[in-house]
Amino acid sequence: MSKLGMQLIKSLHEATGKDTWDLYKGKPLKFKLSMLFYTTPIFTPIHKVMTFYRIQVERINRLWAYGKHIWTIGEFDYNWHMELQLLSLKRLNHIMRNGHHVYNKTADRKMKTCIHLLERMTTPWESYHEPADNAFQKKWGFADTYSLFTHPTDKSRFYTSRHAFRDSLPPEKQIQFDKEYKEVLFIEDKMFAQDMQLFCKLWSKHVRKWWD
Repeated sequence: MSKLGMQLIKSLHEATGKDTWDLYKGKPLKFKLSMLFYTTPIFTPIHKVMTFYRIQVERINRLWAYGKHIWTIGEFDYNWHMELQLLSLKRLNHIMRNGHHVYNKTADRKMKTCIHLLERMTTPWESYHEPADNAFQKKWGFADTYSLFTHPTDKSRFYTSRHAFRDSLPPEKQIQFDKEYKEVLFIEDKMFAQDMQLFCKLWSKHVRKWWD
């Protein structure tokens, strides 16, 4: 508890004329004892020592958490920066949900949305391309195993099973196949841009509230 927090509680005691047990009637015994510890002058030196060491431990844990990511060389990679932000938001969300912040369901939901968006954007191939590619294969009824097929008219060219399947289709089906396949190839960029737009919208609107 901060110094200001303790002063406010002490002022509340003085204003109401109630001791800890009456002021926090109905609260758990553990909570009452903690308030008694924080507001009783005789325990102030002990509280200061505990606070000092707790802050140092928190700093060490923070160095360890961020150090593992910062140790990797990645300033030139946009993904490195997004993973760093993802780590920061996850840590902040943990703090918010564990009593060190005035918990707000709406803020928590918005932050989790940003966390989920960052998780998707830091793994674009797995999050965007592969699900669309699997749906594409399922629709057309073939499995793209990327086995090599030699083109019958050109021995120097090699085709994956996808291209071999496409060449076996009637001309009108090939047109449809090519159109949908093109969408699969560009879906990663399209969905990444959509997620980034939503992330920036939420971030710009709520970032000052989350760190208040």
